[in-house]
Amino acid sequence: MKKIIIDTLGGDNGEEEIVRGVIEASKIYSDYSFVLVGSYVNISNILAKCDVDKSRFEIVNAPSSISNSDDPRLVVRGKENCSMASSFNILKLDKEAVGMISSGSTGALLVGTIFKLGLFRGVNFPALSSLLFSIKGEYICLVDCGANIDVNRVQLLSFAKMGAALLKSYCGIENPRVGLLNVGVEEGKGNRLLKEAYPLFKTSSLNFIGNIEGNDIFLGGVDVIACDGFAGNIVLKNAESVAMIAANIVNKTLGDEGKPAIDEIHRLFAYNEQGGAIVLGSRKMVIKAHGAATKNTIVSVIGDMIKMDKGDFIQNLRKTLGDI
Repeated sequence: MKKIIIDTLGGDNGEEEIVRGVIEASKIYSDYSFVLVGSYVNISNILAKCDVDKSRFEIVNAPSSISNSDDPRLVVRGKENCSMASSFNILKLDKEAVGMISSGSTGALLVGTIFKLGLFRGVNFPALSSLLFSIKGEYICLVDCGANIDVNRVQLLSFAKMGAALLKSYCGIENPRVGLLNVGVEEGKGNRLLKEAYPLFKTSSLNFIGNIEGNDIFLGGVDVIACDGFAGNIVLKNAESVAMIAANIVNKTLGDEGKPAIDEIHRLFAYNEQGGAIVLGSRKMVIKAHGAATKNTIVSVIGDMIKMDKGDFIQNLRKTLGDI
């Protein structure tokens, strides 16, 4: 049976919230088992209180964690036995393990991905991608959304290729439309990076539709949006905050009558509930769950990973990057 590794430490809401999310997911996805990495005593006590098939859970004792204030490099030197480092070790060595999920330090997760798991050929640093929704209810892949602040045109192209592979696996889109996030749609607009990247994208094998502006992102005309992590992170957090403002206005204006609209806004833009950031470029699947991940977040993230696995994401990524 295929396995998913769960780093149960590092989240804001504690170990029990993470474990209970995995337990709920196990009731939905009966064809996967789960390796829970953290405090053996705590995890055992949580499982003992739940009516669940315990044979589908393996516990690995690694009771220490890396906090956001720690040096991310501790995951490879200094805290090699912490829950995140142990999760990476299991993922790399266990052939049945398809991926890992952690709500711990993003920096440590990226460092661990590079030095413990390894990247595909041509990928210098992993990228973070988020799956958003357009106004038409279609998925949009935003990449990078925070891992790479300063990038070059070749890295931008690799972001786009990896995002295209993700949508092919996740949504079945064979030839996703790719756009460069810019301040104007005309060729020649933008800073030096975007001006240099445009002809590279134009001559690539991607279905490149040109530059897109910020107001185009959610209108449904593009599938993959390539940008540096600085711009992508601002887009992601701004979209979430604007949605919160819209929900608040609907609530104040319509009260209970506006609840269906508020629920829809929440479904589309409450990214903590939807899932996490997918790490692109690693040789096995890694998802960074929100630091404030709830039980529902973990259920959603596990669902995303399983959907990617069943869509042969890693094989599609390998083909896309030419690492075959």
